[in-house]
Amino acid sequence: MQELLDQSTEKNYGYRNCGESLTVQEAGWPFLPSSFLLLSKQDHPVIRRDVQILTETLYHAHDRMQQTENQAGVIINSFMCGAILAKISRSKKRAKTITFSKYAVISKRGGKLCLLIRVANLRKSLLIGSHIYGKLLKTTITPEGETIILDQVNVDFVVDAGNENLFFISPLTIYHVIDKTSPFFHMTAETLLQQEFELVVFLDGTVEATSATCQVRTSYIPEEVLWGYRFAPIVSKTKEGKYRVDFQNFSKTVAVETPHCAFCLYNEKEAKAIAKKGYNNPGFILSEVNEITDTKM
Repeated sequence: MQELLDQSTEKNYGYRNCGESLTVQEAGWPFLPSSFLLLSKQDHPVIRRDVQILTETLYHAHDRMQQTENQAGVIINSFMCGAILAKISRSKKRAKTITFSKYAVISKRGGKLCLLIRVANLRKSLLIGSHIYGKLLKTTITPEGETIILDQVNVDFVVDAGNENLFFISPLTIYHVIDKTSPFFHMTAETLLQQEFELVVFLDGTVEATSATCQVRTSYIPEEVLWGYRFAPIVSKTKEGKYRVDFQNFSKTVAVETPHCAFCLYNEKEAKAIAKKGYNNPGFILSEVNEITDTKM
């Protein structure tokens, strides 16, 4: 029985004593660089003082199995690295790099009375497909006498290039035009602080690195809305031709001449337009002439 076992072992394995020399040709291995690379990773089981060496058939089977294991390991490591990177750069941390101004201001912009807010991106990477909008939360009484607490009114914000796909290469000033459809139209500089509302501003976008969506929110109460102010300039150009942003003045405001209500501004424009056309001009006297329908010859 022992002789049969020794013959079977010698047939499947190249059997050599520890003191004997061994060459690649004697082991039956192909002379390839990959063989030496995989040889360093293979196990060399030692039985007593003898070494068992795989034959060529078993070696190739072991080679294919080890290549499969290496490929599976690379795939698993790739998925694990991707999961770790996605966890590190999650959207909650990206949202913290978007900052809004401490105050919202109301002043004239382009001949219109506007509510302005400043927003900035603190990272070099951009937000893809970002857009901004607002909700005004207040208590409303309907014509039927029903009181709606926390009524939500849409507030549209725009920039000079539109409200879609904001390009955050520098801080932007977004504004809401206070016209007849605006919820701020009937407010004045004197009654602003007497109002009870909260303006919530939303900024939605997609993170450039991970394609994850994120949302940034901020809010303003009447005490944080300054009537008759504008934001101080923070972007300047250096002697080398580079643009510099001074974030120390990011929320700094400057007082400017502003109409005390939007209603007065639009009435003033209408009065100027009427005077320009000649209506209500005291230099002209309107007299009525009665037409005579029946005439006798």
